Amino acid sequence: MSEIRKAFSAAVTERILVIDGAMGTEIQSRNLSPDDFRGDRFAQHPIDLTGNNDILALTRPDVIGDIHRSYIAAGAHIICTNTFNSTRIAQADYGTEHIVRDLNFEAARLARTAVDSTSDDTMRFVAGAVGPTNQTLSMSPRVEDPGYRMHLGATTHHLLRPPPLSAKMQRLAS
Repeated sequence: MSEIRKAFSAAVTERILVIDGAMGTEIQSRNLSPDDFRGDRFAQHPIDLTGNNDILALTRPDVIGDIHRSYIAAGAHIICTNTFNSTRIAQADYGTEHIVRDLNFEAARLARTAVDSTSDDTMRFVAGAVGPTNQTLSMSPRVEDPGYRMHLGATTHHLLRPPPLSAKMQRLAS
């Protein structure tokens, strides 16, 4: 059993763990502009990226980090990655399916950084968020094509390979 799993199992036996809240609602409350979603990297992107909340991990990581920290300050023990729509299927609506790896990796890094930057001794965890898509996954439209069924696996690859625990988290887990 991994260090994280052991620490999580111990934490849930000791207390009720609180998960963070609605990332999308918090993002909407920031009244971000289309330029916030585009950033420098996607300034010339041909499709409007407004509403692609997951892309903010790349274009406005400060906003995502601030939201994570606000949930931590409110008492959350579990911080979810901002990856609800970071699948190739969902990102195809924006023409950004080629950046799914970057979205998942950076969102996980931002959540982990927020958790590790706390100054108290509360054990906190990062959970990967995977939301629904606009296409069904159980009834593939291309059952003869195994590669088509691999879209979800590409999404979760970086969420399922967590970085090692920071020194602080190792101390808290022991």
